[in-house]
Amino acid sequence: MIFANSTWKITFVAVLIGIGMAMAGCGSQASEKTAAPAAVGEKTPVRSEGTVDISFLYTAQNGIASNQFAVWIEDSEGKYIKTLYVTQFAGTGGYAKQQDAIPMWVAKSQVREGKTAEIDAAAGATPLPGDQKFVWDCTGKDGQPVPQGEYMYVVEGSLRWKNHVVYSGTIQVGSTPNASKATAQYEGGSTAERGMIGTVQAVYTPAAKNS
Repeated sequence: MIFANSTWKITFVAVLIGIGMAMAGCGSQASEKTAAPAAVGEKTPVRSEGTVDISFLYTAQNGIASNQFAVWIEDSEGKYIKTLYVTQFAGTGGYAKQQDAIPMWVAKSQVREGKTAEIDAAAGATPLPGDQKFVWDCTGKDGQPVPQGEYMYVVEGSLRWKNHVVYSGTIQVGSTPNASKATAQYEGGSTAERGMIGTVQAVYTPAAKNS
């Protein structure tokens, strides 16, 4: 009788131990499922706060198939970031009617795939002749600040039919003010309209720090 009682106690204890181990195992599995993996060596990029002013002299041209231009931003690898301005005709469908209208911008912005709120906001009437300034607030087309680093500003102009000019320059976006001038590349034999867009330059101004 004593032996039977001892056997019953041993069996009962073994069952309790088994249940406890099973519950511990379930808890361990739950912890493994919910635990987030630790990032190794991952750094959050520093976002830029500031503005880039892009300026040039615009001289209106007489006649048709001219006076179309766009201003946009790319990253250091040539990836499209954002359009700052595009003449309304070209930006709202004129590129389909006039195939020679700012073709580089059309390709970069992928406007043929469908208009976006970003391009709608950037499209505007052809400005009056004179000094022009377009401001980049250092955000992408999603409205979020871009990381600090080097960026490219581009101005493309349709001078007359297949005659184009593309100004491109780089600017550093970070904590230090800086400025640069763009380099012009012309396409087409006509030189009569090359004065449409004058020297393009950019100035970066960091955001004021709160004291």
